[in-house]
Amino acid sequence: MKISRVYRSFLLTAAAVAFLASSAQAEAWFFVTESDTDTKFFVDRDSIKRKGNFSEVKTFEVNQKPEDDGTVASIVTREYACKEKKSRVKQLVALFDDQSMRVFKETTAWELVKANTVDAALLQKACVSQ
Repeated sequence: MKISRVYRSFLLTAAAVAFLASSAQAEAWFFVTESDTDTKFFVDRDSIKRKGNFSEVKTFEVNQKPEDDGTVASIVTREYACKEKKSRVKQLVALFDDQSMRVFKETTAWELVKANTVDAALLQKACVSQ
C-alpha cells in the first residue's frame, strides 16, 4: 500500500504533536547546562528512576541551529551507572525542522563519563539521592 507524501507528512506531524502534548503534561523539565555548540540540555525531574546503583532519566536537547540532517531537538532516555560513572542511551527521539520525527530504540554501549562535560552534569542530576 502506497501512502502519499502529503498524507505521510500529515501523519508524522500529528504523531509528533500528540506525543509532545500528551507527555508534556506529566513532565517537569528544568535547565541543566549548555554545550560548547550552544545546545541546551534539560532534564525531566519526573522521569528520574533510581534502582540500586542505576538511574534512568529523560533529557530534552535543543540545538541553537539545525544540524546538517535537519535535527532541531532530541528527547533522549539515558541510563547511568552512578558509582562507576558510566552512561548509555536507551532511546532517542529526533525532531526535525520539517516537523517530522524519528525514534531510535537501540541501546548504546556503556561509556565512561568524563569530568566537566554535559554528560557529567546530567549524571549528577540523575544520580543524586532522592
